[in-house]
Amino acid sequence: MEKKKISALVIAICTISITSCGVEQIVDNGQNDTQQETSAMEEPSPVVEDAAQNTDDNVVIEITEGYVNSPEFQEAFDSNIRIGGPYHPAGAAEVTEYSDWQEAYDALIQDLNSEGDSIDPKMIYVNDDDIPEMVYEPSENNMIIATFDGEYINLFSSKLSSMSYIEKANNLYATERVGAYYDDYVVAIKDGAWVQIAYGVRGPIDEWAEDSFDENGEPIISYWLLNDVELKSQEDYDNEFKKFYDPAYAKAVEME
Repeated sequence: MEKKKISALVIAICTISITSCGVEQIVDNGQNDTQQETSAMEEPSPVVEDAAQNTDDNVVIEITEGYVNSPEFQEAFDSNIRIGGPYHPAGAAEVTEYSDWQEAYDALIQDLNSEGDSIDPKMIYVNDDDIPEMVYEPSENNMIIATFDGEYINLFSSKLSSMSYIEKANNLYATERVGAYYDDYVVAIKDGAWVQIAYGVRGPIDEWAEDSFDENGEPIISYWLLNDVELKSQEDYDNEFKKFYDPAYAKAVEME
């Protein structure tokens, strides 16, 4: 895999601690509906206000070359199965329109930090436009990713514990554990919103059976489902999943 480096934006984010409340974000993820409670916004501090606007030319963006999304990926992309939903600011009955991504992400950061969800966002480039996506983690195993469609913020979240992506290829993978099962998502950005490319489930055949967990309480995987098709092994699952997302080209989203 060949990569070339170009200079781009750096986002200096300062984490601030303030009183605890929640921030309302209602996101419909298809298989998993999530809701983070919110209350009214406070006046932003100068540090947070400049968070998404403090940019210079020190960051290096690695662009993946030689990776082309598969026909299976493109077919799912064309199906336009929406996942996630628009961001609702605290106390707002409707979504808010913003003039650019810096203003939009600043408003989101201010809203989160002012209500107690002290965050340290990471900016990444999922698709090949000049607008970064913002990943943040208001609580453990609750990763959320925002994109901007030119007017509104759109979020993809559930109880996601990890994310990785193929930079500039419009291909992002996220996973979560729900009880004894792991949910795997491949998503992309279409017209500024998140669309589902693939959805998989891994876990024990019977989560209530005594032999469904190892000595550490981890589920023993013996059941695999990908896009409503049951598979026979982890190898089969990995091979089918690779049609939508190839981890060999991916980089992880590291949250501090």
